[in-house]
Amino acid sequence: MHKNDIEDDWSDKKRQFRTGLLGAILMSFLFLIFPGYKGVNLEKKFSQEKKILSELPIFKKSQHGKGKTNYYVELHFIEDSNVYRIEDINYNFLKHHEFIENIKSGDTITIKRHQLSIHSFVKNGKEYLNYRKAENNRANVIKALGLLFLPQIIICIFALLQKKHPEFSYNGKRHKINFPLIVIGVFIITFLILIFNIDFHIITNGKFVDY
Repeated sequence: MHKNDIEDDWSDKKRQFRTGLLGAILMSFLFLIFPGYKGVNLEKKFSQEKKILSELPIFKKSQHGKGKTNYYVELHFIEDSNVYRIEDINYNFLKHHEFIENIKSGDTITIKRHQLSIHSFVKNGKEYLNYRKAENNRANVIKALGLLFLPQIIICIFALLQKKHPEFSYNGKRHKINFPLIVIGVFIITFLILIFNIDFHIITNGKFVDY
């Protein structure tokens, strides 16, 4: 390959690194800076009320679009025509075995809600949800996703600073650095480090977290 061809090839790769750098910066910004997570602010808007269940809670699911399923618990109360839900990540952090066993029609419940979404569900002093833990988990997942892209930013910057494809010597031969392999390897290592250092659950849709 001629020198000009080699330089053109590296120029093409550097364009890819520029795109990768912009993408990694954008993803880190979206996950680490932009959310400013709203959980605590939302908690200030909760209304606390005592309610009496008019029927057993109903576990339901609904389809939204292609392949998207929402799972939730539907709740009805005496002298209240509204339909309330335990949904989203609160559903995942529901103490579901105890909830199914202990919650009956006619029970007096203390709830905290925002609009028609329930974030706290207490019977006889026992809490069956964990809003703070659910929101902390959501925030930590967002944080982990943002941190996952930071090493990629460093790799892209390093590559863009090189005038030609970086090489290293091994057994007396010169080898070009395999950037795709490095990116994949760093991604996997970063992911493993985050799993062991940030407290979060990877939640499958419709599944409950044991805690």
